[in-house]
Amino acid sequence: MGISPVYSERELLERVAGRDQQAFRIVYNTYGKKVYTYALQLLHSEFEAEEMVQDVFLKIWLMGDRIREISSLEAYLRTLTKHRSLNALRRMALDGRIEKALGREWREENSDLAEEMLIKDIRGVLNRAIEALPKQQKRFIFYASNRALNMKRLPNV
Repeated sequence: MGISPVYSERELLERVAGRDQQAFRIVYNTYGKKVYTYALQLLHSEFEAEEMVQDVFLKIWLMGDRIREISSLEAYLRTLTKHRSLNALRRMALDGRIEKALGREWREENSDLAEEMLIKDIRGVLNRAIEALPKQQKRFIFYASNRALNMKRLPNV
């Protein structure tokens, strides 16, 4: 597929390396749907596929002069999408295993109970963190949380 009737792929890569936004837009408009479709096939999530498109094209933009080393942009984008999608799948699987191991795989019907438990856990973590603070900072938090002072009268910490 020709990238643009005006510019060759090599010329566009040169221009993108020089931070030419118009050239980048042409690359994005030419390959964005392909990256999305491939990411969707791998990730099975429209949201994740959209995120992947942003991630892949951000990587392209940030490559700077190294973008000139690309011999086939379409092949490079496909490979980059595959590797980043597989990393995302690994991360999602790991997150799922961690949630399951911690017993926090919530079901929709138990969301109120889950939310209460989560709030309780967060309060516990916050209380332990507050206890570890110096006395003046503890006092600050006490006053701020109890609204004993307005924002102008809070002590400097």
